Amino acid sequence: MGPKAPEGKAVSSQNALRHGLYTAPDNNLVFSWFNVILSNERDTEEEPNTDNLRLEAALMLAVAKVRFHRVLHHRGRRDV
Repeated sequence: MGPKAPEGKAVSSQNALRHGLYTAPDNNLVFSWFNVILSNERDTEEEPNTDNLRLEAALMLAVAKVRFHRVLHHRGRRDV
């Protein structure tokens, strides 16, 4: 399915750029959420580490949180 004409294909090829939902999340936001999820204070911040299951889970949650807020922002909701 999808557009068949070259003009329609050109327009639809830009959809991901319009909302940016598939771009990589901002590392600073991920790092901030990562430490919030772990309840770390500023002086005890940890770096994401995929060798530790607890830290890997916190990292995955942080990435999901940043992407979730990006979707809400795109849809015009800022109350969550």
